[in-house]
Amino acid sequence: MTVKKLIQAEIDKIPEEKLKEVYHLIKQFNYDGEKNKPLYHDLDYLAGTWSEDTEKEFMLNTKQFQEVESQIWQ
Repeated sequence: MTVKKLIQAEIDKIPEEKLKEVYHLIKQFNYDGEKNKPLYHDLDYLAGTWSEDTEKEFMLNTKQFQEVESQIWQ
């Protein structure tokens, strides 16, 4: 039996007057799970893999992006 069918069988046992409460609990559970879920993990495997030399090279190559061109932002 699939997990979905097991869950459905348990739901079928719940008295009708309690179903609204169960529904709200499920909705809250789903909402809390989405709220706490990180958005992306695509690049997690790269975290902490740069050497000091690689970091210095990156910082030198991206230094120009730290400067604001004030005439563009007027």
